[in-house]
Amino acid sequence: MRPSRRNTPLRSYPADMPPWRAGPGQPALEALLASRLRRLQRMSELLRSSGIDLAAALDAAEPSALAETLGVIDAWSIDHWPPIARREWAWPEKFHAGDWPDGEQASVYTLVVDMGVVLGELLRRHRPGLAWAVDAYDAHGADGVSAYGRVLVLDPAVPLGSLTPPVYDAIGEAFMRYQSLAFNDGMPGRFLDGMRPLLWDTDRHLFVDPPSPH
Repeated sequence: MRPSRRNTPLRSYPADMPPWRAGPGQPALEALLASRLRRLQRMSELLRSSGIDLAAALDAAEPSALAETLGVIDAWSIDHWPPIARREWAWPEKFHAGDWPDGEQASVYTLVVDMGVVLGELLRRHRPGLAWAVDAYDAHGADGVSAYGRVLVLDPAVPLGSLTPPVYDAIGEAFMRYQSLAFNDGMPGRFLDGMRPLLWDTDRHLFVDPPSPH
């Protein structure tokens, strides 16, 4: 399932409100959950124009299918995002602002959030026990972890007092991809690698290179 290099309408992607417009934490979570299906539908339509079937990918639960899908989306973003990757828009304080300027900047930020939702949903479909939630772990608050207080994917069974709680900042991962392309930092890392904290115990083989035949 290789992405087509055909042009996609990224610059006119439908703009939406930032999910954290009403505030961080629980308001942002409620806004994200309320807009989740809309965001998936928008991104599904965009990916379909490049020959990527997101619905089929979400239905595939096998680890190899997850890795393959993420690899295709990796290639698609690296191929299609550079024309919209502008350095002046690649700053966290602008992306995480309560309001986004009208026009292309809002469209680009919406696309990034929507991609984060896609990444989070792919992980959740593979691990159904995971959920969108607010990072309220004591350890992350004490250590100043950047994801603390944000909406991300985690295991609700992990107690808030855990010293090493595994989480996946899906929206942050998508924004880091945008930053990497905007600042031309070289080949970005794999989206799959960002999911390592929540997949290491169950799907460690996805992160271990196969032995060399020689």
